[in-house]
Amino acid sequence: MSILSIMTNSRARTHGVHFTRFMAPSLAFWISVLSARALDPGKPPGEQFDLTHWKLTLPTDRAGAFSGPPEEIGVPALAGGYHGPYFFTDQDGSMGFKTPVNGATGGTSNHPRCELREMLPSGQQHNWTAGSEGGAHRLNATCAVDSDSVGNGGQVSIGQIHAKDPNIAAIMLFYDNKENQGALRVHVKKKVTEDPGESHRFTPIGLNVPGTHKTKPISYELKLASDDAGHVIFTAIVNGETWSEQVSDFDAHAWKTATFYFKAGSYYTTPVSGCNATVTFQSLVISLAARPKL
Repeated sequence: MSILSIMTNSRARTHGVHFTRFMAPSLAFWISVLSARALDPGKPPGEQFDLTHWKLTLPTDRAGAFSGPPEEIGVPALAGGYHGPYFFTDQDGSMGFKTPVNGATGGTSNHPRCELREMLPSGQQHNWTAGSEGGAHRLNATCAVDSDSVGNGGQVSIGQIHAKDPNIAAIMLFYDNKENQGALRVHVKKKVTEDPGESHRFTPIGLNVPGTHKTKPISYELKLASDDAGHVIFTAIVNGETWSEQVSDFDAHAWKTATFYFKAGSYYTTPVSGCNATVTFQSLVISLAARPKL
């Protein structure tokens, strides 16, 4: 079942998000879009973003320290208005994620994170295969990175398509602050389970805005789909530039059978001493579109 609930009416509103039903010849599909309204710096993220499809991993343990396993905030608390020093509303009303370089780590990664993980509103994990649920799975976001907080030479992942089984980051979109310029790079594992992978750097280099500590706005879409022939295609659109790979050519079995889920936030993969990688989101939407003719 899709994370987008099937409804009998053609339009409904839930947590500030519209679910709209679009009709095509012999095909009905659903897509989620943010309602057009200004963000409010006086409200927590859960009152401004649809967080009923996410849980949050913090860079601290349950005691607020960095030594234990990372604390997780489940769907009810997150959608109900949870906020704190590492997950917060920024001055412009955007949703902020901050990850200290020495933050708590756990699971299969030794990198700290303040990051969302795709869920069902019931609180269960939502894991899917490419082309399942009748369409293409997409993550759309607009965000900005605090370049000073990442540090010169630092790198932070701002979006992922993560594999559940096998448990590995299959696709990662990075902000790379090499030489204090700022660039975006996507990395795709060819074999899903191992490196090396396929990497692409988007243009232009120089996202950092001189005289400020934030980047220019970053708009991205990460999409995984399969066509009628069963090919699995990954597409990234970053600030209007499209890069696509037929990833099933790399490893047909793994890409067709592995289960995936989306992640978004601040995952500090190349840390710089003394820094706190901070990413702020102005929009964040998971959607399921009709299977494309690719």
